[in-house]
Amino acid sequence: MSTNGERKSSRLTIGDLKQMILDTEETVWSVAQLAELLGTTPQAIRKRIMRGYIPAHKEGHSWYILKSEYISNLRAK
Repeated sequence: MSTNGERKSSRLTIGDLKQMILDTEETVWSVAQLAELLGTTPQAIRKRIMRGYIPAHKEGHSWYILKSEYISNLRAK
């Protein structure tokens, strides 16, 4: 409900649905998984992350790479 007592519409837009589908199909790689896929070492992947060559997200002590961001980054080069 909004502050004036009216109910807010709970209808989903096409954009919301598309984002929900994308979110459920996202592949997330650990550094070790991506290293294995690329045939390199985890240290080499971490070095590329630190230099900004691979987009990644840090959660605690671990880095995670979203497949969609990785592919977008490759296509942009």
